[in-house]
Amino acid sequence: MKYITTPLEDSIQKLYWRIGIKEPKHSIEDIATRLGISICYQKIPLSADGIIFIDPLQNKCKQREVFTHELGHVLQHVGVQLGMPEDFRHMQEAKARNFALHFTVPTFMLLELSIPKYRNKAVNLIAERFGVTHDFADERLLHYERQITGELFYEELLKGNESTEDYSPGEIDIYGDLPFYEQPDFKELIEEFKKNGATDDEIKDIIAQIKYKEDINQW
Repeated sequence: MKYITTPLEDSIQKLYWRIGIKEPKHSIEDIATRLGISICYQKIPLSADGIIFIDPLQNKCKQREVFTHELGHVLQHVGVQLGMPEDFRHMQEAKARNFALHFTVPTFMLLELSIPKYRNKAVNLIAERFGVTHDFADERLLHYERQITGELFYEELLKGNESTEDYSPGEIDIYGDLPFYEQPDFKELIEEFKKNGATDDEIKDIIAQIKYKEDINQW
């Protein structure tokens, strides 16, 4: 199966290559220097005007995670969050979290790993190789698995429906907490196939095949 990258994954790879990094676990100080960003160690994590503040008492793994989260704000957002509407602030935080997951464990580096068959070993490998906490590695692996699920679904559609030419597998929402078959984009896609004549049994069969492939491809 060919892995289909998202625009975020592609942009992060280009950014890393632009600053000359192709291997994991570079220090956050090195990355900041290459990006022209300063790090200031203090207890309250935030970012402003090209400066990222990090708690000096945190361990190296947590500092890396905080750094990449705040880097997401620096690269993607403008202004200070204080005074923003609550919903807008939550949206920015979610985007920064998603950026941190993908920047700290870039897909192009993840694809170079020989992922163990068992998931707990895969999580341990990612945590060790990229210098992150176990929980962070687990969340990142979940995103990776969801992207693979999206591609499996796309492959099944290609087998049985000719109207998928304009459909991009990268459009599947791989970042929600819901199972793929409960995600809004998936449901909208299913509705389109129903309009094109797909029966409930055919749709159930597609979902069953995806679930089966997920089970036999578990790490």
